[in-house]
Amino acid sequence: MIVRKLERHRQAWPFLEKVDIDEVPDYYDIVKNPIDLETIREKVTGDRYATYQEFIDDVEQLFYNARLYNKADSIVGRCIGPMQKYSQDLVVRHLPQCVETSGGEERAGSDDACSMPSVLNGGDS
Repeated sequence: MIVRKLERHRQAWPFLEKVDIDEVPDYYDIVKNPIDLETIREKVTGDRYATYQEFIDDVEQLFYNARLYNKADSIVGRCIGPMQKYSQDLVVRHLPQCVETSGGEERAGSDDACSMPSVLNGGDS
């Protein structure tokens, strides 16, 4: 459900698929750990995440990469903040057991409650 919701966000378009080397030839020279929503979805459906934390880390890597390569005022750069906020809201809403609150700040937890990635690509509830 989280992956589907991310893919359907109106500002998800830059993150949906791998960056095309023909369109952006230097991307992989700069971004050493590429990830995209299609790859994340494939990892979810292929049961390649052992924990929710691994999923959360990949989603955060997606936005790190986007910031690394794109200027903040670029068309892609302007999509990063809203998408990252939306992804964090989805994690808090659907994976509360994976979020610790410390001094009013949320951060991903690494507890055993985060070990079953069933909600990541399920229904749209």
